[in-house]
Amino acid sequence: MNAVALVCAASLTSLIRWRCTTRWPQIGTIVVNLVGSFTIGVLHGRGVDSAILTAGALGGLTTVSGAAADMGSMRGRGRAGYLLLTVAGCSAGAWWGLQVA
Repeated sequence: MNAVALVCAASLTSLIRWRCTTRWPQIGTIVVNLVGSFTIGVLHGRGVDSAILTAGALGGLTTVSGAAADMGSMRGRGRAGYLLLTVAGCSAGAWWGLQVA
């Protein structure tokens, strides 16, 4: 039963991610990654150890491959800034989530 819940959670949040990233290319990817990282930090900070929430729901929401694809479609110097924002922003978001919890 837990596997079904995990797959359902991942499927639902993957659809949310898809909608955000198709409506707002590049910005949508950063936003879902920041929100997901922050939320994972909050959950871990509160001692929530749920694979359904972290690996399922938030794993379906966040995307490293989407960020890589976005960088591949960018031209010029924007790639470095996008990479920095993604890595530093998500790390900061997870840290902030831990602090808020």
